Amino acid sequence: MANEVSYSITINREACIKCGLCEKFCPTEVYIMDDGPQPVHPEWCWGCETCSGNCPQDAITVEANPDALAADDDHPRAKLIDDETAATYKEWAETLRDVLQLRWHPVGVRLIRKGEPYPEGVQIPKERMRYCQSMMAARRGVSLLMPANRHSCPDGTSILGLTEVPPKLASGEIYILFHKLDTQEAASRMVNERPMLEPYSMDATCVFPLDDAKANVDVVSIMGNPEQMMWLSMATSYYTGHRHDFHASATRTASR
Repeated sequence: MANEVSYSITINREACIKCGLCEKFCPTEVYIMDDGPQPVHPEWCWGCETCSGNCPQDAITVEANPDALAADDDHPRAKLIDDETAATYKEWAETLRDVLQLRWHPVGVRLIRKGEPYPEGVQIPKERMRYCQSMMAARRGVSLLMPANRHSCPDGTSILGLTEVPPKLASGEIYILFHKLDTQEAASRMVNERPMLEPYSMDATCVFPLDDAKANVDVVSIMGNPEQMMWLSMATSYYTGHRHDFHASATRTASR
């Protein structure tokens, strides 16, 4: 479970009330309770800040090692898209926005495979964020490149093939703790049925407005209301008559 980026965990012992919530909610099992929380496995920390977010006293601070984060700047960069393809994506985006009357940009998603260069001209955010947050930024016109250490959600990183699945997520226990599912049986079923990429098969995610594509897209994401999605679904089955199966859960959604 070792992480490429090290994190410094500081606990304000005067403020800590030894409630144990940090140990309970940590998805990567960094803490043990021994007369208060002890971060005995800081090398397992993924910087998700679930511990600090659930601390009622705001007694925990998690900070990334800046030297490790700077290593992303040295990753090879390459132009992964030609002008003709970029023009095609722009035409798609304009058509989708015009016909469906979309409020937001269609979003292009590129999963950067292991060892693949990062696309040129895309910023790596200074602050960690969730994948869903990066998608919301992209629909507003922002392009973002997020190596695994810029993702703040261990759940999302494991689903996207950036990391392995932390134990409390693999078992579904974390969903019970957050009261997202009723029973352990339901939590296990949700985890086992969700689609996932092979651990460590991806180096980063890249999202961008489709009309300003930075790389060849793996997925085009369109965010709209139910009627817009109905018309889009009808258009995609126009030539084939193929019926669509949507595979989703309330806590982690994927369609295919």
